[in-house]
Amino acid sequence: HKDLSIVLLDIRLPDADGYSLAMEFKRQRPTLPIIAQTAYALQSEFNKSIESGCDDYVTKPIDSNLLIQKMLKFIGKNPER
Repeated sequence: HKDLSIVLLDIRLPDADGYSLAMEFKRQRPTLPIIAQTAYALQSEFNKSIESGCDDYVTKPIDSNLLIQKMLKFIGKNPER
């Protein structure tokens, strides 16, 4: 969707794989920032998220202040905005 400025993507979805979705989003819009969210606070999850094209990562329960900080660092960096 061309109106998106950023994506907050849950990695574990009931009907989809968040890693595959991240790769598809980046294939279609390489500069679209993606922040992965997951309940699994493991280094391997972080690494796989980044390797799949996510630009950052947050764990659940989500700290809203941290999420806002992470989102703000991408605002203005996306030439498609």
